[in-house]
Amino acid sequence: MKHFFKYTTAICIAIILFLTQCEGKKEIIEVPVRIEVPVPAIKGKTDTIYFPKPILVEVPEQGMDELLDAYSASIDSLERLKMYIDAITVREYNNTFEDDTIKIDTWSKVRGELLSQSNEYFIKPRTIQLDTVIEIQKPAFNALFFYGGTKYHFGTQSVAFEAKLMFKNKRNNLLSIGVDSDGYISAGYGFKL
Repeated sequence: MKHFFKYTTAICIAIILFLTQCEGKKEIIEVPVRIEVPVPAIKGKTDTIYFPKPILVEVPEQGMDELLDAYSASIDSLERLKMYIDAITVREYNNTFEDDTIKIDTWSKVRGELLSQSNEYFIKPRTIQLDTVIEIQKPAFNALFFYGGTKYHFGTQSVAFEAKLMFKNKRNNLLSIGVDSDGYISAGYGFKL
């Protein structure tokens, strides 16, 4: 009987150690998360645009007739020269367009017609919020339980006390070894259905 108890205990311990090394099923938990993604600022510029194709306009622009009439009616050569110099003067214009996400600076150079134009832009830094779900694997753990109880035998009408150690591995399998007051030794194996 002594050898039987030793061998049974050794076999149970070996099985328990073997099963603790096995990976069980992992439970997956979904966690809702709000992530704020910073978007950095971006600065850039476009190439200079030269000499666009002319657009033929059949309808004269407002005020052009008045300018031509004023030039034709002018008798004074200095006044005509002033009008001519005003018409051929190179002018530069800087315009800024801005909203909550971008700022655009436009530079234009004209002399009666567009000579060149360029743009510089600056995309402002901002934060984009993403609502997502992250899946996390909850690892299974081994557990060791102690069980104590009583047994009643109807035939002999005797009561016996018993004590068991139960081990639950990561795969939810149970191994047990126990002893009762009548001297019986028990070993068992259980699995989840």
